Amino acid sequence: MPVSKRDRVIHTSKVKKHDKSGKTEQIDNIRDSIQASRFAYAVEITNERNNILKAIRDEIKPGKLFYSKNKLIQVAIGFTSESECSEGIHQLAANMTGHCGLICTNLGVDELRNLLSTYEESEYARAGGIATGTISLEAGFDALARFPHSMEVQLRKLGLPTMLYDGKVKLLANHTICNEGDVLTASQAQLLKLLNIQMGQFQTIIKAIYDKDAESVTEL
Repeated sequence: MPVSKRDRVIHTSKVKKHDKSGKTEQIDNIRDSIQASRFAYAVEITNERNNILKAIRDEIKPGKLFYSKNKLIQVAIGFTSESECSEGIHQLAANMTGHCGLICTNLGVDELRNLLSTYEESEYARAGGIATGTISLEAGFDALARFPHSMEVQLRKLGLPTMLYDGKVKLLANHTICNEGDVLTASQAQLLKLLNIQMGQFQTIIKAIYDKDAESVTEL
């Protein structure tokens, strides 16, 4: 008995296969940079900002800064002595955790650390950051005098006890936005930004160093 055409599944959309060529190219670029440099540094990046990372990339040329998925960088480095891309470097892969990048350069550790320190800047904290101080607002009009009446709803949604009074934003009760040491929520981080309070700092901190000449990794 012939199969009815009505039973055929007709796909109305096509799923594009993942192209792995991009990842392969990135891995090759990382390995080439490791081979071309004496040192490879695992660095922790806090409160990252693209414009500052671009400036660092320009400063360390012909060295390179890679800041992508940790897994991809780890694969490029190699997890074991059998898979490592350079003798003794596989121990560096274990340091590629969190917000981490890889710098390949001929600059020594002191020279690189001094260079990176010139790019430390105060920034607005993000959700998940740690509050560096306690911020409290007193009830009344003064604390929120900078905000137009149109922002009252937004401030209330962010957790402030506010209302409109005679066209002005009024804080109905004393309110603590955060205490020192708190892990900031998205609402707290947004309120601090609106109040122009910077609690974050962009930093690039060296975690570990691979020295090709010594064929060893040193953790700091």
